[in-house]
Amino acid sequence: MSKNISLSHFIADYKGLTGDKRLDARAQALWQSLSKNPGSVISRLSADRAGQVAYYRLLENEKLSEQNLIEELTCRVSPLGVRQRYIMCAGYQ
Repeated sequence: MSKNISLSHFIADYKGLTGDKRLDARAQALWQSLSKNPGSVISRLSADRAGQVAYYRLLENEKLSEQNLIEELTCRVSPLGVRQRYIMCAGYQ
């Protein structure tokens, strides 16, 4: 059985994730930066201090939760048949 795998399965879509368009856009920008620079730290992902502060505020915002991110990822990759497999997600403290 072949799966219809497309690029959309590997690109996060955070529209509507938090209910706040600005936070959703910031989350999308952070995901894109992390995709280009995996394993990087916030200070290196940001062009300036304001961007760094914005990312930290996003991560500390109560509207964004680990569960939100897990649900988005699950919806995105479930058509690939990964229901019974482990998916590694990185978190922060």
